[in-house]
Amino acid sequence: KKEPGMPPRRAAAASAELFQPDGVQQSGDLTADHLAEAYRVTVKPCAFKATEEDDGGGESGGKGKNKRSNCADIPNCLHHLGELAWLSDRHTKELVKKLDETANSALRKEGEFVGLMNLGATCYANSLLQIWFHNPPFRTAILNYKASATTGDCAAEDALVHLQRVFAHLHLGKASHYNPRHLVDCLQLRHFEQQDAQEFHKLFLSICERQFTKQSDDYIRQIIAKEYIGQYVYKTVCQNCKQASETPSSFYELELQIKTRKKLEDCLEAYFKEEKLTGSNRYNCSRCNELHDATRATELRALPDVLTLQLMRFVYDLKTYDKKKLTGSVSFPLVLDMSEHIGRAPGTEMFELQACLLHRGPGASSGHYIAHAQNLADGRWYQFDDEACRAIDVDESGCPVWLGIDIDDPFKNRKAKTKAPTDGRSASTSVYMLCYRRSSTKAAARTALQRINMRPELVGEVEAENAVLVDRVEKRRMEQQETLKKDQEVVDFVRDVWQNLPASPAKADAGVWVPTAWLRGWLRDTGADAAPVPGPSGSDDGAGPAPADPAVMVIDDSPDKTLSKRSAEDAGEAVQEQESKPATTTAAAA
Repeated sequence: KKEPGMPPRRAAAASAELFQPDGVQQSGDLTADHLAEAYRVTVKPCAFKATEEDDGGGESGGKGKNKRSNCADIPNCLHHLGELAWLSDRHTKELVKKLDETANSALRKEGEFVGLMNLGATCYANSLLQIWFHNPPFRTAILNYKASATTGDCAAEDALVHLQRVFAHLHLGKASHYNPRHLVDCLQLRHFEQQDAQEFHKLFLSICERQFTKQSDDYIRQIIAKEYIGQYVYKTVCQNCKQASETPSSFYELELQIKTRKKLEDCLEAYFKEEKLTGSNRYNCSRCNELHDATRATELRALPDVLTLQLMRFVYDLKTYDKKKLTGSVSFPLVLDMSEHIGRAPGTEMFELQACLLHRGPGASSGHYIAHAQNLADGRWYQFDDEACRAIDVDESGCPVWLGIDIDDPFKNRKAKTKAPTDGRSASTSVYMLCYRRSSTKAAARTALQRINMRPELVGEVEAENAVLVDRVEKRRMEQQETLKKDQEVVDFVRDVWQNLPASPAKADAGVWVPTAWLRGWLRDTGADAAPVPGPSGSDDGAGPAPADPAVMVIDDSPDKTLSKRSAEDAGEAVQEQESKPATTTAAAA
């Protein structure tokens, strides 16, 4: 019975104090039945069916009759106290998942590749190493490399030995990722200073070229020139005598300006466009022996099997006297025809995209590099983000989705258009370098790995590290299985207790009072042993009189023993913590 205007929850909480039994004129006329009616002890609990949506720890869990507000004031209802975490399988499933992730995180998953640890700001090196590793001919040359007997601590040849070790672990390793610290230190790269990936690309290929020329194996000696080095000439034609002057040069990559261009083909056309030398910029012709108007252009003479195109996103800003990043979207084809630029018939110089280097971030002096590379063995594309490696999804036509696009980029320019590949093209605001493989060499590249003949001592080193890792992971799994076993024992214990805990509402003296806060804390603390079950008003007498604070009723079968499975140290602290908070009461059976 409630006072007029009293909210339902307050009315329910105050029901015992406001209870006015019929026919009772003085306290001596009160009976146990009156008390049971006042405290709603004889009210039957609601029909509660636990589901994962009815989270016992929630404020409003359940629907309809199972609302927390309905169960809170019925002492026989042991619902919405946090019991669902134990009664459902969620607790066990979450623990199993957590243990599996912990145990398996050190091992490379079947069908995935080995990542590379970021030592601070070495993502640019990691990304390029993954791109080079996924070029089978280059990987084969590195793994077959024979070091001489005389090497310095940080000599160029020593760098090749460390690169060989990195590739060996990427090729044979069972670890989820590998630490390339020795290679980084040998190259004297600063761990926490990010360098331009383009500069590192040129530097390392030049080291490989220089060292490979010393090898006796023709395959290794010629691999850099065949795979990565192209030839062009700077051709200048005097408009007076028509004499052509050519200056030959080689390149690892073509540097393409993208400032005002939206398509890769437009960037290539601008790169090879003829330039007119007039006025103050006239050409001093050696035949005419005087200044004349002239034309100048870059003409390709030979293309490597892997054509690397560098998109010049980092430019010098004359206003700030510093580098800035161009974040415009550039469209590029998955298949590129270079025939026109080398003077061949259309369709004779075809290249297919093999890898992309992406730069994440708004500025030139910071950010993060990741790589997309194709595994030629199965044609699948993968994203390499330092330690993390994952396959890139494909659409119904088999085209990789988000190829060349960093969909996880938190700095992405939201105004710039970023699309998944359509009609054999992709567009990206973060692509920084594109690597195309000559289509006619793709089949040979797939079989290049068959030529691998690694040094036995290197194979043994990797296999020994694999064995140590597998043994360590297996021991960790056994420890975690023991943890899971112990945890399951606690789960079974709590379930058994909870199943037998509710008191019978048939009789008022069927159970004892236990504070709801204490019982909720017992559930929250994974069933750990508690101190003696406190009485409703904070005493240690669980069979005390009717509660002044919210409580539940449990069966009178020595609740101290029923609710305590082990020593009570941890749960004792939980009781103190709960007693410092406002209490809430329920009735239960031990």
